[in-house]
Amino acid sequence: MIGEAVTVLQAMGYEHRLRILVLLLDGEATPDDLARVMNLDTTIVGHHLRNLRDTTLIHRQRRGRHVYYRLSGPAAHRLIREVIRYAGPLSATA
Repeated sequence: MIGEAVTVLQAMGYEHRLRILVLLLDGEATPDDLARVMNLDTTIVGHHLRNLRDTTLIHRQRRGRHVYYRLSGPAAHRLIREVIRYAGPLSATA
């Protein structure tokens, strides 16, 4: 159990991955959507999405030619919200 928690926290420890998770709080998105909002190449976003998917923080669903990503469920939503809430006072003092 501790090992899995470490894996999840390590995956969230990259700025781009955490930004993806925060963006997915608003609902599902395609890699192109995320890349556009983050001003990154879709290939880079795809790499981070694969890593997040391996941790089961996100799920993907193919619909026709498009692949949509979303947070895996209520626990993932709570985790991301709590991380951002916890960091709020830290970022205000930086």
